[in-house]
Amino acid sequence: MVASASDTGNNPEVTTKNRLEYSVSSGIGKEPPSKLYYLIKTGDTWKASESGDITQDNVERVGVNLKTGVITLDVLRGSRETGTVSGSVYEWECFQGLAGSGFRNAQNYSICSSNLAKGVTSPGQAALGSLNLLFGKVRRIMAVDREQILSIADTSGLIDMVEQDRQAAIGEEYHAHFAGATTPNSIKSFVATYQANDPEGLVPQALARMPQALARVQQAEIEECRSNYLSATTPAKLNSFIAKYQGNDPENIVPRARKRLQDMEQAAAKNEADRLHRLENKQIGDQVCSSGDGSVDQSTGIAVMGVLQYRKITGRNRVVGFVEGTSGKKVQIRISGINFTGGGINQSLDSLSGWKGGSTLKINSIIWDSTYDWEGC
Repeated sequence: MVASASDTGNNPEVTTKNRLEYSVSSGIGKEPPSKLYYLIKTGDTWKASESGDITQDNVERVGVNLKTGVITLDVLRGSRETGTVSGSVYEWECFQGLAGSGFRNAQNYSICSSNLAKGVTSPGQAALGSLNLLFGKVRRIMAVDREQILSIADTSGLIDMVEQDRQAAIGEEYHAHFAGATTPNSIKSFVATYQANDPEGLVPQALARMPQALARVQQAEIEECRSNYLSATTPAKLNSFIAKYQGNDPENIVPRARKRLQDMEQAAAKNEADRLHRLENKQIGDQVCSSGDGSVDQSTGIAVMGVLQYRKITGRNRVVGFVEGTSGKKVQIRISGINFTGGGINQSLDSLSGWKGGSTLKINSIIWDSTYDWEGC
């Protein structure tokens, strides 16, 4: 295979039959790598390896995205570098002391200390950089040497190594996808993905799973239908069940649900009729009760400018009385007791104001009210 840089300038790439199209990023950390590799130089020869010591001047580290084929120089961003963008190529400003040894360690393996970077200092930048000599520093503008990296990737065996890893990853994904193809949708997904490239002939095996997968789905739907029917214990739940399964009822459960709903509605109607009958047929002397929301004012024990302060407690009022007369749907009641509960209070009252929006009730007072608002108690 012959590595070559593209003449388009910003995207050097190499193309090999049945392989990815490899390119080198001008940035650092711009393309998340799938795996890191090391390039080790011995004499004039570079060799790819899966391990290496980046503290050594002859060792470089690159990351490769196994899906996109993008190679990234995997160096750190040292404190003495500043990334800028010139067109679509990233550049870094590097400073090096005149008396510096240039020794590299794990903490300063950066674009400024990499052998796979190149100087791109313009004449204007060089003139500005000359001023730094007064302060004992050399200023350089550096960029990733993408052409060199692409060439080394080919001749060092890096691309061959990446292709092996990529094929292994593809194989692992292929087998994992097949292992997970157990439902109708996952089987369809596997077949659609690999029917044009099925290296081990697993597509027919996946398709052979379809009848059993469909049977499992159907059985699960039947069991869900049964469970939903058993839990449909109210008219609302039964109506929801009927709406969901009336078009897909493999065990003919919907008619049973309709019958159950009808029985419930009839029972509810009878109960309501019986309740109304009881309410309409009160007898003189019957004890009756009625309840409603209410509130009381409770003393706080605090006086402000001599005025005792109160707080409102909300709860429920329960009024008790005896039937003294009836007239159609009205009933005459003598009030015998008034009780309030709420906010930790349970107390009897002598009177109750605001009953049904305005009336005031007192013990032994007589009122006329709707017979339907009073239950036996």
